[in-house]
Amino acid sequence: MIIKTKVPKKAFLKLLILLLLLQSCGKSGDGLISSALSSSEIDWISEKTQNLILYAPEDSYAAENLAELKIQAETARQQVMERLQVVKQEAAPSLLFLESREEMQEFTGIAAGGRTVVEENGAFFTMNDAVNPPLRHELGHLYSWRSWGPPAGYWLSEGVAVYAAGDCRGEDLHAWAAKLTSENKLQDFSLLEQDLDFSSAAAHLQAGSFVKYVMEKYGVRSFRLIWEEGLSASSDATGLEMDALLDQWTGHIMQKEFTAAAQFLDLDTKISCE
Repeated sequence: MIIKTKVPKKAFLKLLILLLLLQSCGKSGDGLISSALSSSEIDWISEKTQNLILYAPEDSYAAENLAELKIQAETARQQVMERLQVVKQEAAPSLLFLESREEMQEFTGIAAGGRTVVEENGAFFTMNDAVNPPLRHELGHLYSWRSWGPPAGYWLSEGVAVYAAGDCRGEDLHAWAAKLTSENKLQDFSLLEQDLDFSSAAAHLQAGSFVKYVMEKYGVRSFRLIWEEGLSASSDATGLEMDALLDQWTGHIMQKEFTAAAQFLDLDTKISCE
């Protein structure tokens, strides 16, 4: 006998969002890292640090600069761990450095500067003499997902990664958010929760500024409630209802120290915060 169970619409939507999140962050069970490392197309060399395992194609730019890269990766890891207050310790992540976005497309399915593969505890990076790997950004994705589980929305994951990377182009994330406000480019958070525009630097900067504000004013425990449940958990997380919390954040980013810096910033779609 076959028993059919109807899934409530809200539960179905939540499941669908979770599946999309897992796919976006590389947690899809596709063995991307193991497949890349076993590929006959690349002869890999590897080096271990105290907390990481780095892989680079033989004779690549990354391989030639592996000694310095090891230091950079360990420094990035320490910064991300401190910023996110991550305390979970586990096996060393695998960091794979490819030479071009074309190789990233071939091995990960996306032509990006980086891709985190949560399920395999690792990440891919593009690195050459013109491109620096977004170490803190991808490690921000990796450590948050593996320590806290999947978020309520991808905007939170991206916001954490932007926050983990620190200031953007040498300016505070709140200054960038103030610039967005002055140019009427802040997005309604209800839309941000529904669908993060990956092509929009504005959406990433907005998410990063909000995450920074909640993390630094209310602490990681409060932020994790929002990470797990979304903005609907604002009251439990901060004591403020969602609209009041967003108004508080807006008031903070419009302080003179941020608006003064914002007037000199140049918004474009290619802003990279690593």
